[in-house]
Amino acid sequence: DNVEYATRNAIFSPLLGQNDLRLASGVLVAVEGKPEFVKLKQINRAINIVRQFVSPTAHLLVSATIANHAEDFSISILATGLPGTSIQI
Repeated sequence: DNVEYATRNAIFSPLLGQNDLRLASGVLVAVEGKPEFVKLKQINRAINIVRQFVSPTAHLLVSATIANHAEDFSISILATGLPGTSIQI
């Protein structure tokens, strides 16, 4: 199904590298899709899948965007607070 496929692709994206989402202090789940595909039921399913991979103490934020030009349903994940990922200025 599209929701599970998109969510798992985001979780195991090479852009996250070898980082373990369970170590993140915050996770943003950004959902985007066409109006007929971005429904509360699909968003809840995606969040429940992500929750299986993050710490229960992590701050979980969700963004949903309806866009006619978008794919049917896509998900991006941004993780913060991962150990060893600080930026020095």
